[in-house]
Amino acid sequence: MAWQNVEQAGISIFPVVWLLAAALSWSAGTVLSRSMSSQASAILLSGIQLSIGGTVLFAISWLTGEIGNFRPSEVSLVSLAAALWLIIAGSVIGFVAYNWLLENVSTSLVSTYTFVNPVIAVLLGTVVLNEPFSRVMLLGAGLVIVSVIVIWLAERSTGRPTNEKSNPGMGHLSPNKT
Repeated sequence: MAWQNVEQAGISIFPVVWLLAAALSWSAGTVLSRSMSSQASAILLSGIQLSIGGTVLFAISWLTGEIGNFRPSEVSLVSLAAALWLIIAGSVIGFVAYNWLLENVSTSLVSTYTFVNPVIAVLLGTVVLNEPFSRVMLLGAGLVIVSVIVIWLAERSTGRPTNEKSNPGMGHLSPNKT
């Protein structure tokens, strides 16, 4: 049924398939990162993920001809600052924090970022860019926060440790760990 709606709207099915494949690969990567986390540091895992992702995106942009249309001289300072912010805060810090969380809390709790990130984005848009904030948005944010708390409480009540490793602490963040 959903496929028919996409075709009726005149949307190509290929981008939808790419999005589904991306979500599947992210899920698989999360599970694999959990098993690899005892062998490598969060910083190393983040570097690998960012390098592979960047390589794939570069290859796609090259294959589709987007690289030929890029003109560095046409990039504004605002766009450059936004890109640097996304690279540093959104990617590097975000991936290191994500991998650190995978090592220290349950995968189900880590996965709640997919719900929390849009709430943070809406709040930042409201505070920084003066975007409108409605009651429905407040209700949605409240539901997300309550859902995360319910997941956290459910895990605590089952008696499962959130850290599956017996060695807590931050020593695994060492870049020397291999």
